[in-house]
Amino acid sequence: MSFTFCGQNREAEDGSYIYGEDEALGLADKAHGFFLLNGHCILVGSEDIVIRNVGSVANRSGFVVEDTVRRYGFDVRFAYIRTDEMPATTIREANTPGNAHQ
Repeated sequence: MSFTFCGQNREAEDGSYIYGEDEALGLADKAHGFFLLNGHCILVGSEDIVIRNVGSVANRSGFVVEDTVRRYGFDVRFAYIRTDEMPATTIREANTPGNAHQ
C-alpha cells in the first residue's frame, strides 16, 4: 500500500506562513513512525495483519501548471497470519487386502 502526504504553501489563520514542503514531510514522518512502531501488528477480526516491510520516506513532489505540489510518501507491505484448522478423525482399522471385511 502506498501512502502519500500533500502540503501547500499558504498563510495560516493566525497570520503565520505554512510551507507545504515542511507540512507534507512532517505528516509523512509521523505516519512512517506509526508503521515502524505502534502499527507493527494490527488485529482485524480474527486475523492478525502484520507489517512485512516499511519503505523509506521519499519526495514525490510534482510540478502542476505554475506551482509545485509538495508530496512525500512511502510504501508499506502487509501480510496476514492465518491458521487453517479442520477436525481430524482417528482411523481405528485400515481395510487392506489381507484384512478386508466380507
